[in-house]
Amino acid sequence: MYCSHPRSAAAGFCFLVFLVSVETVFAQSALTAPPDLQVIDTPNDGGESLTVLWAPGPSDSPDGRYEVLFGGASATDPAALKVIAEFPANTRYVKDAKSAWWTRNAERTWHQYVIRNGKGVEMKNGTAYTVTVAMRKGAERAIGPLIQATPSPDWFNWNQFNNLI
Repeated sequence: MYCSHPRSAAAGFCFLVFLVSVETVFAQSALTAPPDLQVIDTPNDGGESLTVLWAPGPSDSPDGRYEVLFGGASATDPAALKVIAEFPANTRYVKDAKSAWWTRNAERTWHQYVIRNGKGVEMKNGTAYTVTVAMRKGAERAIGPLIQATPSPDWFNWNQFNNLI
């Protein structure tokens, strides 16, 4: 770039540096942990399961993956938790769950994963467990907060409420 006036050359250089900086910021999208993470006792069941819910995030895309991490109540470090499920970040929505609409615990656009016994998971009613969800894209990983929840059986299945009427 050629400028006849020294000040205009400095201004042009500063403008060029500004453009490169803005372009770099937008090119590097920061990976974020799953927002509004909740872990609850699965409603309307016989116990021994937990439901994990979280809002859609800015990192949701087919090339991103969610990991559900699970461990005992004493776990305070995500490294101590075991990855029990991994799936594309644009799947597992509340709207896809097979339950009655009047028993949903989150909006249809939120993600949902139900942790049940089997495949390396052994839960007992009345025992607390630590759960979190991580977002992974390539080598990057953003881990949500560690949340404790306790499964318990329910006395009544509200999904079958329409059968009583």
